[in-house]
This record gives sequence, structure tokens and C-alpha cells, in this order.
Amino acid sequence: MSFFIYNYIDKHTRTWLYFVLQAYKYFGFLVVTKTNVIGSMLFVAQVISRWIPYFVYRCTKSEWLKELPNEMLRTLVFGFLIIAIALGTQNVSILISWQTLVIFVLFTYRARFQLWKVVQEMHPISKDIWDTKNYP
Repeated sequence: MSFFIYNYIDKHTRTWLYFVLQAYKYFGFLVVTKTNVIGSMLFVAQVISRWIPYFVYRCTKSEWLKELPNEMLRTLVFGFLIIAIALGTQNVSILISWQTLVIFVLFTYRARFQLWKVVQEMHPISKDIWDTKNYP
């Protein structure tokens, strides 16, 4: 039903339904199996990291999405969610579990080129070029 609605709804409203479709995609197999908190946060990170670029694309039609570091975004979202769960439950063992380590290693490996590009582009703010023509 959601796919049918998605195909016949206006493009601006699709941004909200796309989130639901991504949730179906990543959480769908939980109908036949179960997971733990770390696995759930992995799925949430996947859904959010897929939805954010689509949302920005639909709202801005911007070209910068071609260079958006999706793998890095997924890693950061997952890290933020895991840290939030660990702090909220006061269970630090979530941060040092083998499952969290494997996910971070995999995500970091997949983001290695994007991470390397960010490191290469780092420079002191004094080296920034400012357009002062538009400022008084």
C-alpha cells in the first residue's frame, strides 16, 4: 500500500513517505527474526543515512549531494545513536561490545576514501578564502 501511495503522491510529500519505505526495507526482516539494541541502532542509522540525502535532494535540488559522504554519515549517525543508548541506559558495555566494534570497523572501512578526502582537505581557517565584496 505504501509503495502504491508513494508512486502517486506529489514529490514534496514523498520525502516523508521515503523514510517509511526505508524503514520497511531495513526493519522488514525483523518480522521473521529478532535483534538487540545494537542491531536496532544499526538499522536506524541505515534508514536515517538514506533518508537525509533524499530529503535534501527533494527540498533543494542541490548538486552537492553527488559529493555527500554517505558512508561517513552512516558511521556518524550509528556512533551518535550507540553513544546515546549507552548514556541513556548507563550501560557502557554497549560501546565496547564485539558487535559494535565489528560494525564500526566495517563502516570505517567502507568510508575510508571519504575519510581520507576529509583529512586531505583539512586546513587552518586562516587559509580560507573569503569573499569580502559582499560585506561592508
